[in-house]
Amino acid sequence: MRCGLRRKDPSWKDIDEVFEALSAEDRKMLNRTQQMHSRVDQSGSSLTAAAEELAELKRISKEELLYRHKAEKLAEELQEQRNRRHGYVPTASPSLLYNKDRFGGLLDEYSNRPSPTPLHATSVRTATAIFKFDAKSSRYSCKF
Repeated sequence: MRCGLRRKDPSWKDIDEVFEALSAEDRKMLNRTQQMHSRVDQSGSSLTAAAEELAELKRISKEELLYRHKAEKLAEELQEQRNRRHGYVPTASPSLLYNKDRFGGLLDEYSNRPSPTPLHATSVRTATAIFKFDAKSSRYSCKF
């Protein structure tokens, strides 16, 4: 006797019960681990599917953003082309200092009585050159 307890030899029946209990627990643990593995596999496949869907959504949103930026840039370029002097009609009247034809037109347009004589009776046309101009014929040469 040890520790005051009587020593009991286990019988085969006790051993079978313990073995069955352990094997039942082992089966439960095995079932649990298999279920956990299957859940992980399912969630892993759903995670990869979700990751692929997320990547697709990111790609689509990036493409939409690029298209939007491209459209805005093209609209700005188009507006700049419209605002160039070639086809630009300003809302405010320009300076009339060097544009005498427009000045005459404005006078004709806003005066109550028509002008008895044309404002520009001369047949000589003048131009201001930004660069040096050499005439090729006498028609274009200046007479001072």
